[in-house]
Amino acid sequence: MDQNASSGYYIVVSPRFVNSSAWGSATGVAILHYSKSQGPASGPLPDLPNENDPYFSMNQARSIRWNVSVSAARPNPQGSFKYGQITVTDVYVILNRPLELIDGKWWTTLNGISYLPPSTPLTLAQQFNIPGVYKLDFPNKLMNRPPKIDTSLINGTYIGFMEIIFQNNDTTVQSYHLDGYAFFVVGMDFRAWTENSRVTYNKWDGVACCTTQRMTAMSEAPLPGNAIYCGLLSSLQTDQAQRVNFSSASSLSDGHRRILVMLLIAFLGTFF
Repeated sequence: MDQNASSGYYIVVSPRFVNSSAWGSATGVAILHYSKSQGPASGPLPDLPNENDPYFSMNQARSIRWNVSVSAARPNPQGSFKYGQITVTDVYVILNRPLELIDGKWWTTLNGISYLPPSTPLTLAQQFNIPGVYKLDFPNKLMNRPPKIDTSLINGTYIGFMEIIFQNNDTTVQSYHLDGYAFFVVGMDFRAWTENSRVTYNKWDGVACCTTQRMTAMSEAPLPGNAIYCGLLSSLQTDQAQRVNFSSASSLSDGHRRILVMLLIAFLGTFF
């Protein structure tokens, strides 16, 4: 956004990692036009990066850095700019591999486990202390055992900070969506992650990524009056028409309770 505003600029987008030749040649073009631009974008469209050169994408991602020269506050759970000094309480090396055969079917797994969604929502099971709905036994690394299907969850440290290494041992690109938490991407590379990889971490001007608001702590409201009960709690469900409406649903009050908040530090391993 610090470019010369004398003219507009082209934005060119094309799909990547697709097999179809038709999609591979498709290109979308847009114009970035500043309020003070004096003229339209001109000249030929910029060349697209070589899709057979993944290092271009890797280097581009690494080049996105936070501007630490300005004095504005940055999202950091410890209230400082020095996220690299955070004491990590939990480390998870989450590894995905090509499809694995489990009970005669092919499944995608993380650390040898394919997630099985329970019939009772996890939040309700926790709220009502329903046993047997899920297990807090997701391993912090790949275990030497056959793959399995299970409702296995990470049991993180309360008000702790987590380092997550996504190690891609598949031959395709994987994307992970960490919903509701702020995290810093501190490194990425094509090789397999080791303990020595930490010396390459960017602990100063990495970009904080977040799918919701900035946070240093998060509270959870009590269940609203129009909550839908299902699974093992289906007997609690009543006619929705007779329940409170959305506008009168419970809001944060003295009855709110604190829940786990983690800073997620992601290291992306082998991509291709």
